[in-house]
Amino acid sequence: MLFTNAFDRSGGFVGDFKNFSEFGRKQVARQSIMDPEPGTTIQATITQLTEVRQPAETLFAIEKSTPPEARINSLRISEATLRSLSLTSTEIEWTAVEGGLLTGGCALYVSADRSGRMREVWPGGCDNKELVTPLREIVRKWQLKTATVNGVPVQVEARLTFPVKTTLQSKSKTD
Repeated sequence: MLFTNAFDRSGGFVGDFKNFSEFGRKQVARQSIMDPEPGTTIQATITQLTEVRQPAETLFAIEKSTPPEARINSLRISEATLRSLSLTSTEIEWTAVEGGLLTGGCALYVSADRSGRMREVWPGGCDNKELVTPLREIVRKWQLKTATVNGVPVQVEARLTFPVKTTLQSKSKTD
């Protein structure tokens, strides 16, 4: 059985795998395609696979270990924990929309670096697509307290949900 696509139940990225070819006794996808947000497609193509029969020991040797305080670690946290780390308000003032649903919900996948700065803000579904871009722009400006594990700063990631309650844009009349 070949896996032709994969998804993350928590709302992460979705990937498609195509153009399978034999490598040894296995079928290997030679193309991987991801659509992390509307209008963005990431495509990777494998052009060559070579079996390494006797890898050099130095290929896997660690010359100098990175000290724990300098290592980049990432931790998946709950929505409540991420919101508690925010130094800014996490309430959203929704912009008026031209159409679509006025109530419902939106979700985002976010990650913040070790200093608490938002680095990634990806859409995770929204009942009104007009609200995705403004929501991402608002959340991208959030600043978090530095999250730590055993006193060492870590990157954090979470899935956030937002209840939506917006209005229709008023249409100006022109004569």
